[in-house]
Amino acid sequence: MADRNHLARIRQGIETWNLWRKENPDLRPDLMQADLSGADLNGFDLSQADLFGANFWAANLKDAYLNGADLRGANLRDANLSQANLSKAKLYRAKLDGAALDGAVLDGANLSGAILSNATLSSVTLRGVDLNGKDLRWADLSNKDLSKADLSHANLEGANLSQANLSQAILAGAVLNKANLNRANLSHANLNRANLNRANLSQTDLSHADLSQVQALATNFSGATLTAACLEDWTLNSATLLGAIQCDYVYLKVGQQERRPGSGNFVPGEFTRRFNRAVETVELIFLNGIDWKALLDSLHQVQCECSNLTLTIQALERNDDALVVRVRVPSGSSEREKAEIERELKQEYESQQQAMAEKYQAQFNVEVAQIDCYRQQRANLMELARLAANTPFATDPKVRGEA
Repeated sequence: MADRNHLARIRQGIETWNLWRKENPDLRPDLMQADLSGADLNGFDLSQADLFGANFWAANLKDAYLNGADLRGANLRDANLSQANLSKAKLYRAKLDGAALDGAVLDGANLSGAILSNATLSSVTLRGVDLNGKDLRWADLSNKDLSKADLSHANLEGANLSQANLSQAILAGAVLNKANLNRANLSHANLNRANLNRANLSQTDLSHADLSQVQALATNFSGATLTAACLEDWTLNSATLLGAIQCDYVYLKVGQQERRPGSGNFVPGEFTRRFNRAVETVELIFLNGIDWKALLDSLHQVQCECSNLTLTIQALERNDDALVVRVRVPSGSSEREKAEIERELKQEYESQQQAMAEKYQAQFNVEVAQIDCYRQQRANLMELARLAANTPFATDPKVRGEA
C-alpha cells in the first residue's frame, strides 16, 4: 500500500511535490496501489517512484517525469501521457489501452505484457523497443520509427502503421489482420507466419522481407515492392490484390533458394500474372520429363475418388531445368484442400508410373524369354547342320540301304 505521507504530499500540488523531490533526491516515493484516477499530475516528478499497481485511469500525466518508475500492473487506461518521460520505466503488464502517448519518451522501457490497444503514439520513437507479444490492437503507429523493433507475436489487428518505418523489424507470428500498412517500410522485415488477412499493404516496401507462410487472404498488395522477398508457402486467395507489383525476382524457399525467375528479372506485369494464376491452381514440378499417360490417368483417378471435383490442366511452363504443370482446382478451394489435391495427384502419378514400369518390365521379360527360345532353337539347328556336315556320305549301296 502507498505511504500515507507521500500520498498526502502529492495531493498538495505540483510546487509542493516537486520541491520536496528536489530536497530529497535519494528518497523513492512510495505510491504503490494508490488511487490517482483522474488526477492532474501535469509535470510532476515521479521518476524512480514505486507506482506498482497504481490507478491512473484518465489521469493527466502530460510532461510528467516517470523515467525509471515502477509501473508494473498500473492502470493507465485513457491517461494523458503525451510528452511524458517514460525512459527505462517498468511497464510490465501495464494497462495503456486508450492512453495518449504522443511525443512520449519510451527509450529502454519494459513493455512486456503491456496493453496498448487504441493508444495514440504519434511522434514516439520506438526504435529497437521490445514489443514482443504486445496487445496493440487499433493502435495509431503511423509514421513511427519501429526499425529493428521486436513485434513478434504482437496483436496489431486494425493498427494504423501507415508510413511507419519497420525495416528489419521482427513481426514473426504477429497478427496484422485489417492493419493499415500503406506506404510502410518493411524492407528486410521478418513476417514469417504473420496474419496479414485483409490488411492494406498498398505501395509498401517489402523488398527482401521474409513472407514465408504468411496468411494473406483478401490482402491488398497493390503497388507494393516485393523484389527479393521470400514467398515460401504464402497463402493467397482470389480476393488478394496483386496489381502493379514492383518486383524483379523472388525466392520460393527460405535462405534465398529457388529464385524466380532462375536468371534475369521478371518483365513488367509478369509477377502479377504468375501469382494470380497460382491462386486457384496447384503446381506439379517435373525434373525428368513428363509421362503424359500417367499424368492424365492420375487426374482421372483423383477425380473419380473425389466426388464433385473437376481438375483441368491450365498451363505448362518451363522453369530452368524443370517442367511445371499448373492444374486448375475448383474455385474457392482452401489452401488445405489445394495441398491435399496436390499430395494425391503426386502420389497417384507415382503409382501410375510404377504400374506402367511393372507392365513394361513384364513385357520385356516375355520378349527376353522369346528371344532366348529363338536363340536356343537356332543353336540346335546349327548343331544339327554341323553334325550333318561332318558325317561322310556312304558309297556302298549296302550301307546306304539300296541293296
